[in-house]
Amino acid sequence: MSYKNEYNRFMMQPAKISTTGFVRFYILYMLHKGQEMYGLEMIEKIEEDFADVTNWKPSNSTVYPILK
Repeated sequence: MSYKNEYNRFMMQPAKISTTGFVRFYILYMLHKGQEMYGLEMIEKIEEDFADVTNWKPSNSTVYPILK
């Protein structure tokens, strides 16, 4: 039996990805595109690219270990 306005808890939750995992893949993406930049420039670029979605920016402690 299905109701028209039934709440489906599995369909209502957004997909989740860890912050470090996202930053790792996005840095690889930027490097693959040939954008050579320092760590601080990467942080600013990520912040700029996602400014319309969120006010989050990756911290130095997230980015620099990935670049090591």
